[in-house]
Amino acid sequence: MSHSNMSLKKATLINSVAKYYNVICAFIVNVILSRILTPSEYGVVAVATVFITFFSLFSDLGFGVAYIQSKILDKDDRDNLFTFLIYVGIALLALFFVFSYAIAWFYKDTVYIRVSQLLGINLLFTAVNVIPHSELLKLQRFKTVGITQAISSTLSSVCAVIFAYLGFSYYSIVLQSLIYTLILGIVFISITKTKFLIKIRFESVNKVLGFSVGQISFNFINYFSRNLDNLLIGKFFGNTALGYYDKAYKTSTYPVSNLSSIIGSSIQPVLSKHQNDKELVYDKFKKSFLFLIVIGAYLSIALSIAAPETILVLYGSQWENSIIPFSFLALSLFAQMSLNITGAFYQVLNNTRLLAFTGGVTAVLIVGGIFAGLFIGSIEAIAISYFIAQCINFIAVLTIMSKKLFQRKINDVVRELVKVFAVSTVTYLLSKLTFIYLIFDQLAVMLILKISVIALVYFILLYVTHLEKYVLKIFFPGYKR
Repeated sequence: MSHSNMSLKKATLINSVAKYYNVICAFIVNVILSRILTPSEYGVVAVATVFITFFSLFSDLGFGVAYIQSKILDKDDRDNLFTFLIYVGIALLALFFVFSYAIAWFYKDTVYIRVSQLLGINLLFTAVNVIPHSELLKLQRFKTVGITQAISSTLSSVCAVIFAYLGFSYYSIVLQSLIYTLILGIVFISITKTKFLIKIRFESVNKVLGFSVGQISFNFINYFSRNLDNLLIGKFFGNTALGYYDKAYKTSTYPVSNLSSIIGSSIQPVLSKHQNDKELVYDKFKKSFLFLIVIGAYLSIALSIAAPETILVLYGSQWENSIIPFSFLALSLFAQMSLNITGAFYQVLNNTRLLAFTGGVTAVLIVGGIFAGLFIGSIEAIAISYFIAQCINFIAVLTIMSKKLFQRKINDVVRELVKVFAVSTVTYLLSKLTFIYLIFDQLAVMLILKISVIALVYFILLYVTHLEKYVLKIFFPGYKR
């Protein structure tokens, strides 16, 4: 399928099928492993993952999105960028091997040495994957990417469960990540026929450098706002507390990574050809943003109110301490889901420097919230502070996009947002009141009941306020009322 003939909706649909298959695999494995591994074991991997995620920023260097956006790169440039990133990956692997000892010293536990060094192999695998993956996205071969990811997810998930049953402890999670990335790399390179050149022509690197600088700056800043809580909780509260918090956080972000990211991953490859048509790009932003805010608001309410049932049904009673953090982290879903796609629009409009600035504002707000919770001294306080910070950040990002990116008043979006928040508030209060009196002993029954009742109340209010169109028009383009 050519780069010029796929709509955003069709690309999103293809990505959705593949993504949600992966979601199901990840969800099932998470549930199984949560009943085999302890919170402390999860905490060990969570700490190592924070550091490996930081180093992974340099495995990409922003070249992936820059390659998709650029219209002047040829196959020689592609192979040069591919080769350059492999050398970067090798350097990062060696550096992280040494850095693992610093992690062990900081947390006063030698267990982090082997775990970190094994995870460090993923730095090389990630670097290898960047350009072949971007090549497929640029050609809009979303189906190929999706099928490959589904196969990789299935095989790595099966391996993780087997390793856990065999007593590999936290190594089962580490090996799952390595197997997944390795399979992707083998398949993507085979399909794109990307070549390793040994000698690099830096002219190719210079062609993407201007765009990638802003992107890597944003990635660097964004890392701290998303991972500082794990770093500090692991240091000051210990692995077990981090295990509880990490479980709450990752469960709350399933909708973010598995719905809004589907749309977000389709936006730049599809809309990059319209980078000079700001009105069209704004129209796509408005539709995508309002769809996600309507869905996100419901999920915020439903998962927050159903927090006890969600955690206990999925993971068991050993994860009870994750309930309160999860209830507050879930409330921030409306902001996280709707803002998760905004970065793609900065990329489409070739303004990654503004993206980096926006990321800086977000980092200051989120990090401030994390420190406030840390000062109070509990993972529950951190979750509450994180929610408040996300609400403030939501307003800040919309303001920047309005004035700086689109250079227009987004009154049409703001008017609809006011209605969404009014509907959400009423739904939340009615649902809270309802479930004071409506109680069942069976947790699974109570979970289904809460989700269903909240959905019914929310949709009725959406219909009354004419907000349902932002969801129904996505699935039924001819919908009118």
